[in-house]
Amino acid sequence: MNDQKKELIRKIEEGALSEQEIQRETSALEERHPNDMDLIPLRMAHRLCQGRIQETISLGRLGVSINPYIPEIHYYLAKAYSRDMKDGYLAFKHFEIALFLKQFQTEALEGKDLAKEIASVVKGMERRGRAIEDEGQREKWLFEMKLMQECLLNRFGYFEKRFRSAEPLVGKYYRLNEWDARYVGIYDENSIMRGMGNAHNLVEMKGEFVKVTEVREGERTELPKGADCLVPIAAEQEFTNHRFFVDGEEIDVCQRYKGSFQYFRVPGGASIMSSGKCYYGDAIPLKMDPKKKKLVLNIFVDGLAWAFLKGGCFEERMPNTSRFFSKGLIFDRSYANGEWTYPSIATFVSGLHTTEHMLFHSDIDGSLPQDQTLLAEYFKQAGYYTSALQYNWRILPSYGHARGYDSFIYKNDGFAVESVVNEAIGQIEAMKETNQFLWISIGELHDVADMEELPRASQARLGLKELCMDILDSTSVKQGSSFAKRSQYFSVLRHIDLFLGGLFDYLEKNYADEEMLVSLFSDHGQGYLLPEGAEFLGQERSNIAFLFRGIKEGAGRVSEIASNVDYTAILCHEAGIAHQAGGDARLPKCMGGPGRKWAVTESLHPGDPYRCVLHGDQEEAYFCNPSPVQDDGRFVLKSPSLKVTDYDGNVIEDSELRQECMDRILSRIAHLLLY
Repeated sequence: MNDQKKELIRKIEEGALSEQEIQRETSALEERHPNDMDLIPLRMAHRLCQGRIQETISLGRLGVSINPYIPEIHYYLAKAYSRDMKDGYLAFKHFEIALFLKQFQTEALEGKDLAKEIASVVKGMERRGRAIEDEGQREKWLFEMKLMQECLLNRFGYFEKRFRSAEPLVGKYYRLNEWDARYVGIYDENSIMRGMGNAHNLVEMKGEFVKVTEVREGERTELPKGADCLVPIAAEQEFTNHRFFVDGEEIDVCQRYKGSFQYFRVPGGASIMSSGKCYYGDAIPLKMDPKKKKLVLNIFVDGLAWAFLKGGCFEERMPNTSRFFSKGLIFDRSYANGEWTYPSIATFVSGLHTTEHMLFHSDIDGSLPQDQTLLAEYFKQAGYYTSALQYNWRILPSYGHARGYDSFIYKNDGFAVESVVNEAIGQIEAMKETNQFLWISIGELHDVADMEELPRASQARLGLKELCMDILDSTSVKQGSSFAKRSQYFSVLRHIDLFLGGLFDYLEKNYADEEMLVSLFSDHGQGYLLPEGAEFLGQERSNIAFLFRGIKEGAGRVSEIASNVDYTAILCHEAGIAHQAGGDARLPKCMGGPGRKWAVTESLHPGDPYRCVLHGDQEEAYFCNPSPVQDDGRFVLKSPSLKVTDYDGNVIEDSELRQECMDRILSRIAHLLLY
């Protein structure tokens, strides 16, 4: 926020301006730059001074939904909530977020004593609690006080480091947000005995996030009538006995280990009573809806650059994967909206661009919009059993990625491809009697960029020069061209394809094409695959794998432009699920949709230039704004460049085309510009 707007807010708060003067000043700012995000806290300060609390809150909610990293918006939202202490929890939340964000934006909220404001809210909450007589209201107050402490552990989702630390999470509740807490059970069977010790973190073991109901000793739980069901149960103590009441018969089953979910097959209409405190997941009906896909399998391969698999290279470098998807649709011109995992996967599951979901910062965490239905939520609502095998520390439950999942299994960097394939087949077999949706992640290609030790089979295929460890940039996103890394990349790619071949064989033996929907996709390419002097967002970084089998439209290679923004819309269409309107997600023409003229890849990194490329049918438009991006994702538009080329790199000087591209890019970043 510039000095002029800061001064205007100061005068508003001090009552130094008349209403006419305030209206004249703000109207002039709005007329010049209607998309200026600084107008929101300015309007909020004005409404707050007028006592228009609900209008202030509505403005703040709108501002946070557009850009959740502007401290002033959180500050005035907190001030509005704190007026009568009825919303003391929300006041505390937004004051704390403003305080956290101020660490990154030191010039924000100058002269505001946030620590004092927070202390005042806490005291107000305590006074309010002492005055409550109604039992129901007091329970609500106690919950909010507890929630304040729980959510402070990760600064209300803005600073979550527990998933890559030694802090124990297994055997406890983890709060995805204010409304959704999951119990974290031990998943890895080989870790059960170790899990009885102290290593309850998600660096050393796998955790299974499940929404549960706490059941006390001797409480009897009735199960739904009808089909058999699977009941996931985690016991608080080892050697817990479960008594099942089935058709007048009592059957006792002992659960030996504590803290891990065991799945009990129980007839419909039965009931359960346990000898100790337990955590019961929702019963999973074992029945198949013939109108739905039996299996929807999403295979995410981190960092798979499609630019190096086009044409005959796919058959040569990934023969098993090529053979399997040759009976489906293969998009040769699909592009990621983001150039690294964090923003790109958020786009896959939400159908929103980076500039819309705003998950972009490497040091400030975010969360997918609550009002946006996510991929797994679509399938959960449609009656599928949903599960995920995740390893990636940029696909966290706190980001919203566990939303919609019955079972979300996570370990920080914990799944090798051979383990992923085995676990996937085991999961599919376990839930084979119901319609299921499964997401799996494969990460070995990222090990090349991270200079990790490669699988032995990959090492054995490489010469000494190919094993040289090029020390490039510390982050994989910014790494430049490397002969050694390219060689390692292709060797690891072959290793991944070998194990995927076993999964594909299993699928073909157990499912007809019309019974399954299988996709394989990647989030970005690799910088070290780019030739020297290439554009930062060149094909080797932006062109991604986008493969589908079991779809209604048949098979073949597709040359039309597609984007990972379209992924959720495509899967919903193929599964017969209504996809909500809004955003830029659309069906390709080959699937009966309108298709798209442009796919967008963009780079939004604090401290770096904002870069964007429009991928069209015949041309690409490369945009670069050299002024650095701030920590709130905004930047000054200064001396931007635009280069339009064909796909051979020849510059196109068509003035109308250049103007169309520039207008499209400027309109999409209008809310990110500093005015």
